[in-house]
Formats: sequence, C-alpha cells, structure tokens
Amino acid sequence: MRVFIIRMVNWWQGLFLPLIVGIGVLIAILGSQNPVLSVALSGVLWWSLIGLWKPRVTFFLFLALLPFVDFLKRLQLAFTNPSLLEWNLVLAMPDILLLSTATGIVLKRMREGRLTVRLNKTDWWLLAFMGSMLVSIVHSVFPLMVGIAAFKLSGFYIMVYFMAPELITEEKHLRLLLKMTFVLS
Repeated sequence: MRVFIIRMVNWWQGLFLPLIVGIGVLIAILGSQNPVLSVALSGVLWWSLIGLWKPRVTFFLFLALLPFVDFLKRLQLAFTNPSLLEWNLVLAMPDILLLSTATGIVLKRMREGRLTVRLNKTDWWLLAFMGSMLVSIVHSVFPLMVGIAAFKLSGFYIMVYFMAPELITEEKHLRLLLKMTFVLS
C-alpha cells in the first residue's frame, strides 16, 4: 500500500503540476485575478499537498521561497493593483508550506506509530514564549494583522527549530541546508 501511495504521488507530481499551473494561468488570463498570484499560489498549494507525504521537500521549498516573497509582492504590481487579499496571500505562501511540513511530520509519525515527543527545558521555554505570542495576537491594542506579522517574525522560526531534528537527519540534508543558506543569502 505504501509503495502504491508513493507511486501515485510521483505520477500526480509529474502529470498534474503543469496542469494546475496551466489552469492558474488560464484563470489569470480570462479572469481579473493577478497572474503572479494564481501561478505562484497554484504551485504552493500543489507542493503543500506533496508535503503531506514528503515534508522534507516542502521544508526546503519553504526556505527557498522565503527570500523571494517580497519580489513576488512587487511583481504583482506589474500586472494589476493587487487587493489587500492578494497582497496577503502572497505573504502567506511560505507559511502554507511550513504548515504543510508540520502536518506532514505529524502524519509521518502517526504512520510510524511514534507520536511521543521528549522536551527539554529550552523547548518548554520556547513553547511558553510561543504561547504568549499567540495570546498577544488576540489581546492587543493593535489590529489583528499587526499581531500576526509580529508572530511571523519569530513564531515560524521556532516551529523550524522543532521540525529540524525530524527533517535534517543525514549529513547530505545538512549540506543542502548550508548550500541553500549560502546561495540564498
């Protein structure tokens, strides 16, 4: 069954990724939606589905997409004046990949039957800090968007801290991470 699922994912990945991007481009041409948003969002949504089976892939895609989000925001201006929703959807693309990675890790652990997690003191302090940040989003004098932006400054990197031991398991993964950091910086 597991081999069948992996073969289906590989088949879907090779066949339907161009189809989804093509549909996104067609919707962008025929509709009033921004083509940058539709193409980028179709790719991100597709890879987030792949991330449910291959979380390491979406983790590295998250790291690769993160520096280019502002470029995609500015590229939207070349086609239309984006609405606030379109602007925020582009900002949410790396977050979608990261949440897909986290979900993929949980599903992988469920399939393997090992959902237990050991936390040390640092982990507990980071979780407490993240919890206080989540509370400050709701209970703040500032608008909700300001709270979410403040959470994104450090909250998602704390999630990377918890996910990295599951994803960086071999030396080749560490080398890839270091190469990506060097090239993208």
